[in-house]
Amino acid sequence: MNTDRKEADAFNKHFSKVNTVLRDPVTDPRMRRLRKALERRPIASNRTLEVEFTVTELDIALWKGKTGRAPSLDGVTQERLTHLGPWAKDTLLNLFNRMWKSGELPRAWRTPVLVPILKKGKCATAAESYRPISLISLISKRMKRVVKSRLYHYLEHCLFFFFSFSFFFSFFFFSSSSSSSSSSFFFFFFFFFFFFFFFFFFFFFFFSFSFSFSFSF
Repeated sequence: MNTDRKEADAFNKHFSKVNTVLRDPVTDPRMRRLRKALERRPIASNRTLEVEFTVTELDIALWKGKTGRAPSLDGVTQERLTHLGPWAKDTLLNLFNRMWKSGELPRAWRTPVLVPILKKGKCATAAESYRPISLISLISKRMKRVVKSRLYHYLEHCLFFFFSFSFFFSFFFFSSSSSSSSSSFFFFFFFFFFFFFFFFFFFFFFFSFSFSFSFSF
């Protein structure tokens, strides 16, 4: 390696080989049918996803970052984000909400920079002796954490029942490649009544407890 351009080309060629991510295709026909059913399902408007981010969500995202790390390319460190003042937090929160509504992010937030780190005891003239470290904006990471928490909340509270029922219905009732139709119907019948009795006993004990609690006063 004599010039910076040759070094960059050598690193690019090496890292593009060792860090190639291959997509794992879904080979199970039952899972393919379930995926197609979910893709055809219309996405209804949900207020949980449409509302703006709150200061509490921002504070949680800022405090979950690890300190003592290298700053991003813009010079921002986790320590600075952790100790932001009220005005800076409001400015950052308004920026997140604007990008959340528009669906657009700065190009610098979506373009990481690869930094090669020499492995211990390895030859410094070989590209194989370096470990790639990806540097990306810490502010973009904090926004990703806010969005991730919002999506987790939406999936857990709004789509849990639909996905559970769809999975069992597609996996057991429409399973024709690995089991007979009678066994598939049996499994579907079993899980249907399992959910039915679960909700029945839940509401029974809930109302019984509420009734006894009201009479205790």
